Amino acid sequence: MVKITLGIHGGDHALYPDCTEDSQKAAEYLFKISNWGSDKVDYDAPFVNCTKAEVLNIGIQSMKELGFKKSEINTVLKNTHSCYDPSPNGDSCGKCGTCKE
Repeated sequence: MVKITLGIHGGDHALYPDCTEDSQKAAEYLFKISNWGSDKVDYDAPFVNCTKAEVLNIGIQSMKELGFKKSEINTVLKNTHSCYDPSPNGDSCGKCGTCKE
């Protein structure tokens, strides 16, 4: 079985209609009726009802459970952002919808 995991989360619903649970279920349905072997593929959206803060906390807790050191967790977080218009050196713009959220 192949699992396609979507990173959509609750806070994205108002900004992006493709991040809703209904959209995720419709995409999965369309894939399943349109492809041979689709019974071997599953869609998962574990954060669809979580806020961005909840997703962050789950990620931090998961890294701790995996034995990440505090410095390693900080490195991962320092190199993670979801800006849609970052600067050439990768800094978040602070203006787009995802930065404001």
